[in-house]
Amino acid sequence: MGDVIMDGEFLNPVTTPGIDLIWVIGSEQEVDWTGNFDVINIRMWQEDPERMSARPGETVFQNDSNPLPTSFKWKVDTYDFDTTRSN
Repeated sequence: MGDVIMDGEFLNPVTTPGIDLIWVIGSEQEVDWTGNFDVINIRMWQEDPERMSARPGETVFQNDSNPLPTSFKWKVDTYDFDTTRSN
């Protein structure tokens, strides 16, 4: 795999240290970002505290059009993750 070079950030959801963001399953949320990318792939990951690792899940957004979009609406879903194992 080649080097990943990223020059961007999420605008929404906003991350605030010490505050956990909670979205209701089934709700529709706007995800916005800014950056200089050729391809956008947004993928869910689940942390595994027991193994001190993470496992990949579903790709929730993928695009390589020109110009690239800077947002998408996501219907909140846990896919096949076990929500009792991590938050």
